[in-house]
Amino acid sequence: MIFSKCKILLVLQLSLVFNCFAQLSDDFNRDSLESGLVIWNQGLSSGMTGEFLIESNELRAVFDNGSGTRAAYISTEIHPDLQAYTLKWNGKIKLDFSNLSSSLVSKNLGTYYLMSDKLNLLDNPYGFFLEFKLVPAEDSLTCELMFESSEGKTELQFENQEIKFKAQEYLSFEVTRNPDGDWKVWINDHYLGRTNFPLLEIVNAAGLQIQYSSGSRENKFFMDDFSLDYNPFFDSLSVSSPNELELFCKSAIDSPSVFILENYFLNDSINPEMVSFDNEVPEKIKLHFSSEFIPDYLNTLSIKEIKDENGYEISEERPQNLIFTYSQPDLSPPEIFEISGIEKNRIIINFNEAVVVDTSRLQDIFKILETENQIIQFQVDSLDSKKLKLSFQYEFKVGNSYTLKVSQLADAEGNIQTGQDANFVFSDNFPPGLEKIEVLSGKSLKLIFSEPLDELQA
Repeated sequence: MIFSKCKILLVLQLSLVFNCFAQLSDDFNRDSLESGLVIWNQGLSSGMTGEFLIESNELRAVFDNGSGTRAAYISTEIHPDLQAYTLKWNGKIKLDFSNLSSSLVSKNLGTYYLMSDKLNLLDNPYGFFLEFKLVPAEDSLTCELMFESSEGKTELQFENQEIKFKAQEYLSFEVTRNPDGDWKVWINDHYLGRTNFPLLEIVNAAGLQIQYSSGSRENKFFMDDFSLDYNPFFDSLSVSSPNELELFCKSAIDSPSVFILENYFLNDSINPEMVSFDNEVPEKIKLHFSSEFIPDYLNTLSIKEIKDENGYEISEERPQNLIFTYSQPDLSPPEIFEISGIEKNRIIINFNEAVVVDTSRLQDIFKILETENQIIQFQVDSLDSKKLKLSFQYEFKVGNSYTLKVSQLADAEGNIQTGQDANFVFSDNFPPGLEKIEVLSGKSLKLIFSEPLDELQA
């Protein structure tokens, strides 16, 4: 198919709504937690009483009792297809604290589990989480992406990691992970960076865990506007012609979204003039552009708002970028650059590119025109694949001129040299070898070399 042109309250305002593009969302615009489409699980640490409730279209955790450091969680099941989609988490969180001491900072924090191996987030869960932690004696906090397994905790490193944000205000966050294990994080639209971390635990849940050290602090945590989206992921791109690209997606594509030309941008400004899509191969898209790509130029193709057959979509705000360089195809046959003598019956040919020799046709490919001297052997230079060493039946004479005719010789791309004559003057460039030493007397030796020496050397 082708288409042209309580008591103290803990407030957790988790806005999450189901739609055809979000795997998990819920806006809590109802009277009870149980009446929504998302099945929520919750728990409290020992000695606490209370529960998570919806009041005034907000999710609130209301506690009555407890001592020491208290913790609570709310979570829901997720089973994402980590091999086919880029996952995107969005939300907002606020820690309404100021000037906590170092000892209290570690006891009052919010942890959002992006992917947990357990629904019970108090049962030593493993997985990936965002840790929102206050800076001691400051009205600021930091956000770190962490991974925890049986081997311990690992902080994922980003180039802009050490940034502090204003406490007592909402922080918006966005986190993405693609099937290659590339993670990206934005806080308040500030890009922390990209890192690759492919390790994973079993994924069973997502949710929030809060921890606080006394009743006077349990109303200091707020969260809002959370969602988890699946974005189709294009894992490869190939240049099929000077003005055509083939894209390959991890999941089957929904065909109507494919044909919107404005969903593709080459170098931020160029749309394709035509899109080809075959329903028999729903993971592949062909893009045809009106002009050829610039050779050896680093190009960026941006893809947005493409949906797959499950309704999941690449967002307009965070398009997927694929980078490629176009190299013009080699359509020229190999040519002789230089011929030099080695010794006796051996010469070396330097071509402008690597060649492929049909060993069954050596005598047809290489011929010395002045004599009946036939090639008997060839060898590719071990240090330079563009050089061939040829051995002939008879020796060449030093100082004589010869013509080597080369025909039906191919390069790696299959371009065939139909005929090239190259002249050379043979010279012996191989040093004489010492073959034998004889003792003539107590003071005399006889040295026998592999070839005659000139008078100056002797």
